[in-house]
Amino acid sequence: MRIVTWNVNGLKAAISNGGIDRVKALDADIYCFQETKLSDEEPDILPGYRMNYFSSKRKAYAGLLTASRDTPYSILTGLPDFEDDTEARVLISDFGSFNQANVYFPTFQKNLDRKDYRLQFDDALYSTLISLNCDKPVILCGDFNTYLSKIDIYPENERMHREDSGLLEDSRDNLLDFMDQGFSDAYRRDCLLQIFDIRSLPSDMSRKMPIPRESTMSCGELPLIR
Repeated sequence: MRIVTWNVNGLKAAISNGGIDRVKALDADIYCFQETKLSDEEPDILPGYRMNYFSSKRKAYAGLLTASRDTPYSILTGLPDFEDDTEARVLISDFGSFNQANVYFPTFQKNLDRKDYRLQFDDALYSTLISLNCDKPVILCGDFNTYLSKIDIYPENERMHREDSGLLEDSRDNLLDFMDQGFSDAYRRDCLLQIFDIRSLPSDMSRKMPIPRESTMSCGELPLIR
C-alpha cells in the first residue's frame, strides 16, 4: 500500500500549477492533503478515488482532503473532546483493518499566541487516536508543524528555524509521549518512505519506483504507525 501526504498550501494553487497532476503519477492508494483552503467547493481532482473533504468555517483557511481507492467504512471529522474545533484539522477514515488519520496541526505562531490552543489540540488528538488504536492500528500523517530535532530540517533552511516554535519542549514532549504509547515513527523505524519535491516528479512515475533504504526525515509530514 502506498500513502501520500502533502501540505498543498491551497488546493486551487496546487491544481493550477500542475502539482496535483504530478502527484497523481505516484499512483497512491490513499492521498492525504492538508491546508486545502476551500470553502464549499469539492473538486473531483482524482477520478476513480473516493474524495472526502473537511473544510474550515473560516474562508480560505486550513482544511483537509483524504482521497482513497477504497470507500471508508466511516469518517470522523474533528475531535470530540476539543471545544474550539472549527478549523477542519482532523479527518480520520476507517478502512476496516486500520484507521487513517489526516491531520493539519496548528502552529504556535512566532509570538506564541496560540500555544494553549495547540497544546489542547495535541491532548485531544492524541487521546482520540490512542482510544482508536485499542480497536485497530492507526496510521497518522499530515503536517505536524513541529520537529523532533535539528536533523529533521533541511540544512539550507536551518537558519530560518533557530527561534522556531517547533522545537518548543511542550510540543515535542507531547509528541514523544504519544509515541511512547506504542506508536512508531515510520521514517526512522522502517526506512520505507520517501520524500519528493512535487515540482520535480516525472509524469511517468510508476508504482514500481524503488524506495531507498535511507530516506530524508521531515517531521513536517511525519507518519506514525502502530
